[in-house]
Amino acid sequence: MAGRYAFANLTTALLALGADVVLERGGRKPLEQFLADKALVRDVLVEVVVPLVPQRGAWQDLTRVRTDFAVLNAAAVRRGGVVRIAVGARPGAARLALAAMAAADAGDAPGAAPPRRRNWISATTCAHRPPTAGAFAARWSRARSRRSWHEHLLELNGRRADWDVEPGEALLDALRRHGVLSVKRGCDTASCGTCTVLLDGMPVPSCAVPAPRADGRAVTTVEGLPGEAARLGACLAAEGADQCGFCAPGLVVAVVAMSRELTDPDEAAINHYLAGNLCRCGGYVSQTRAIRRYLQEAR
Repeated sequence: MAGRYAFANLTTALLALGADVVLERGGRKPLEQFLADKALVRDVLVEVVVPLVPQRGAWQDLTRVRTDFAVLNAAAVRRGGVVRIAVGARPGAARLALAAMAAADAGDAPGAAPPRRRNWISATTCAHRPPTAGAFAARWSRARSRRSWHEHLLELNGRRADWDVEPGEALLDALRRHGVLSVKRGCDTASCGTCTVLLDGMPVPSCAVPAPRADGRAVTTVEGLPGEAARLGACLAAEGADQCGFCAPGLVVAVVAMSRELTDPDEAAINHYLAGNLCRCGGYVSQTRAIRRYLQEAR
């Protein structure tokens, strides 16, 4: 499970979905066996296979800052009367915590309050709504008849966007393929913050967000923040922090999110919030001065 999606914590979700892996030498194995057997880990991962059956569930992760790696994540998927639960302490270390248990979804009980936050994951879409059995068949038919697997409707910088998304495509790649070139490719492992965008108002590293998760949601890039970008850019220039500019779009997006979320943050709070946004030029001192100036002017 190497590459960007291991860092995206999808291993936990795939375990709960009952996924198998196809190895170059070892053939098809259950994902939990692949993760536990060190000999298999040395094999070449060719394919990840998720059972094409109606199932639904929830996935959640916990991060220190919004653009950093999750420190804890968990997924639970119900298929018929069986629930599979997986928990991960860090990317690549997910384990199947409970293979099967009696299904008991409080959200399905009459009069029960819905969970505060639930991200739906399914066998064919990793989307946010549990599809019906008929929807599985229809989507699978489309997937086999053409290369594009997903059709997605989202809001991009306040405007409707109807996109075809390739299988396994990251939100970063989908944005750039559709002409949003301000979103830069940096580390491809959710480590640098260069590709930060807002997803429903929250900053996320788009290289580690599967594009299907944007279905039905609002995506905002620096183009959607013209006023804030101009004011922050002026502050960066005034404080001598306008360096190569490669990380600037992601930094602007993260700073705007911070200004909306935190009230009068001090320097320590600013540094903590922006810990996932790295500057390869190393100009953090002047950047911090510029950010504090921007926050003061924005009051």
